[in-house]
Amino acid sequence: MKGNLLKRIVSSLIVVAMLFGGMLFSPAQKAQAAGKMPSVSYFVHAQTYGWMAMKKNGEIAGTSGQGKRLEAIGISLDLNGVTTKDGIPMTGELEYRVHAQTYGWMDWVNADQTGASEQSMINRGNFAGTSGQGKRLEAIQMRLTGKLGEEYEVLYRVHAQTYGWSSWTRNGQTAGTTGQGKRLEAIQIKMIPKADVEPTAKLTYSVHSQTYGWMDTVQEGETAGTTGQSKRLEAIKINLETTGLSGGIEYSAHVQTYGWMKPVADGAVAGTSGQSKRMEAIRINLTGDISAYYDVYYRVHS
Repeated sequence: MKGNLLKRIVSSLIVVAMLFGGMLFSPAQKAQAAGKMPSVSYFVHAQTYGWMAMKKNGEIAGTSGQGKRLEAIGISLDLNGVTTKDGIPMTGELEYRVHAQTYGWMDWVNADQTGASEQSMINRGNFAGTSGQGKRLEAIQMRLTGKLGEEYEVLYRVHAQTYGWSSWTRNGQTAGTTGQGKRLEAIQIKMIPKADVEPTAKLTYSVHSQTYGWMDTVQEGETAGTTGQSKRLEAIKINLETTGLSGGIEYSAHVQTYGWMKPVADGAVAGTSGQSKRMEAIRINLTGDISAYYDVYYRVHS
């Protein structure tokens, strides 16, 4: 989970190496030939509520804003009628494991593919985590195998104590935290097809600086603002253009007098102009599927 590493912005902002991910050349989402998509369903055991209703394909399982821990999760995968690019029945597994309080990383579990009900999966112990022990889930990993893993990605993200919603994560990467004692409260899971070509993304941004007003737009890794002049930043606009996958960029500014202002996205103004209010900190994060493939790194001159 990314934290806020910034204190005060006085003179310049540098957004660095936005297009850096675990697998920079991984294929991204693409339009799939007409045909049935794999479907993923999942249900959770939550504090107070017990086993909750089944959700599917990106829906939220669990709670947010209630401080209720997740204790277990069961996942099922429907490949019925799904074929490979070669037209043969799709094969492969969705495997998952959780990091649980006291236990740490638990054994990998195969998602059910028999169409069993939630109760049947519970009775067979076909889930990850615990029930009746009051042990929080803290992190989760998922991965695909076989032809399924060759042609699709599994994306997942969690709502965690303190941090809120994480970025989308994929294929074996960790969503959540370990060693921090932070509970998971909700989860979303979805499947997307892989692309045949490498995705691209372009990041540009401009700042409103004391004396200068809005300055020229610069590209990723370049400095926006000034150094050595003691000119405060007052506002920023950030744009993200992508091909091959969906997503955007969201950012918020901590401003003199106002504190943290409401997050904005995709070219909107964060901060103020004409008020002589300094920006003191900034948060930036990616949204949508792009966040499973790339990270945004940023630093400030203060």
